[in-house]
Amino acid sequence: MLLAMTSAKSLDDKDHLRVLHMDTGAEFRGGQIQVFALIEKLASLGVENHLLVTSPSPLADRIEQQGLDASLHRMRGRGYLEAALEARRLHADLKLDLAHAHDSRAHTIACLASIRGGLPPLIVTRRMDRRHPRNPLRDWKYRRPARWIAVSSAVERALIDQGVAASRIEKVPSGIDLEGAVSCPADLSRIRAIGLDPDRPMICCVGALSPEKDHFTLISAAKELHEDRPDLQYVILGEGPLRGKLEAAIDEADLSSVFFLPGFEQSVPSILKACDLFVMPSLFEGLGGAILQAIACGVPVVASRIPGFEDLVSDGKTGALFEPGASSELARVIRRYLDDPAPFRAMAKSARSILEEYDSAVVARRILDVYRLVICGRISKGEPRG
Repeated sequence: MLLAMTSAKSLDDKDHLRVLHMDTGAEFRGGQIQVFALIEKLASLGVENHLLVTSPSPLADRIEQQGLDASLHRMRGRGYLEAALEARRLHADLKLDLAHAHDSRAHTIACLASIRGGLPPLIVTRRMDRRHPRNPLRDWKYRRPARWIAVSSAVERALIDQGVAASRIEKVPSGIDLEGAVSCPADLSRIRAIGLDPDRPMICCVGALSPEKDHFTLISAAKELHEDRPDLQYVILGEGPLRGKLEAAIDEADLSSVFFLPGFEQSVPSILKACDLFVMPSLFEGLGGAILQAIACGVPVVASRIPGFEDLVSDGKTGALFEPGASSELARVIRRYLDDPAPFRAMAKSARSILEEYDSAVVARRILDVYRLVICGRISKGEPRG
């Protein structure tokens, strides 16, 4: 939906915009990367950012370490009621203009805090396209936000299926540091430290070591390829709860000399720039920010055929797709690349045409437009407060 200013009032009538961001992530994953970048860009646009987090919060730690212009409010625990009461206290003290919840738990906390006017208008970002069974409590929760931000077409459809009116959804994608990714050189010393040989072909995947990423499919495809292509190397950049099981699968497949799990990398583009092919085998995603990084780095993309990737990858045009979980099909696609990389490189070049709208600075300005619409357009706030 296109944002439209429907009121003569503008943010110029206010001294500044004061926003409470809410994030409950206990890991520094894609969602937290997006919140970090958003706060950084909004601060440069004059927004006063406050961040309420539950403990532990790697996002808050990173903001402190990097010195971002944001006020941090840490909860000692992860309880919903305690966090909701803290959000209400912050609104009473700071006279917030907006609350922006960045994950499902934060959404629930904000809904509890908003009862009887305890929070300002609420915006919720939805990053996943999963659907949940409807019930009265969930329907109440989904009515509370003044506006939803969907990061992709698939997420937008999921929200509509959950009963959210299309008129209350704005599609604003996740973003990347486009200039940084394009200009970043390959870090050959780091690549060698991981155990990779930059003179041999490398296949990269980026994502948390968690079930929905389905890294086991890539391991199975690697096992199938290894007999006739023992020179191929694989690296998954990310950390998560499945590390032990993935390491065991790699050992069982006798791939430990060519398959590496170095953990979370601060500079993903510096590794991607040395890779030949990027593979994303996820079972479900909201958008696939790692694919954007691969495109920005000029690396051909092979991805699972899931709704969350449809905004980024068009099969045969901007990348190659395979059915989720189909390791043999993935192996065949990789062989096609190895036999004739030229068409894949041409697709990688074509894919770069979509990148401008995913630049983190552009995304932040679009989210600021959503803030303006809620504050100035006087759109429906959902059900009456209370």
